[in-house]
Amino acid sequence: MVGFIILSALLVASDMRTMRLPDSLVLSIWGLGIVRVLVLNLPLIDALVSTTVLFFVMRAFKHYYAKARGREGIGLGDVKLIAALGPWVDPFLLPEFLMCIGLAGGIWALGLRLIGRRGYFPYAPSIFLGYLLTSNLVPQSTQETLFLQLST
Repeated sequence: MVGFIILSALLVASDMRTMRLPDSLVLSIWGLGIVRVLVLNLPLIDALVSTTVLFFVMRAFKHYYAKARGREGIGLGDVKLIAALGPWVDPFLLPEFLMCIGLAGGIWALGLRLIGRRGYFPYAPSIFLGYLLTSNLVPQSTQETLFLQLST
């Protein structure tokens, strides 16, 4: 878990500073997730399916958003980072994971607009916040409270 936190911090710092996510760090977080799956004797197929589904869903989103809006909405580095978190996310939580990423990104964008910043912004913080909301790092009661508040 320490390695995950360090890699996450490095990716967020890189994205905040340069709007780039180095492939070496993204691949490292995926590799660490695969190691975690093997060490904990979790189903490897779940990790691979999650990675594949996340990559193709986000790649399609990237493509169709750009086609519909005439500009890029999410970078390929963000697509790869979301897919790299596949081994870390239960396949049954993929919809919640993507919803939490979108919610975090929307709040982040709104906050930036309120302080007068417009245009592109680093998305890695939103991606990791989405992961935290759907992982065991956040107590289940907190997740349930959040989703109950959103649904009412």
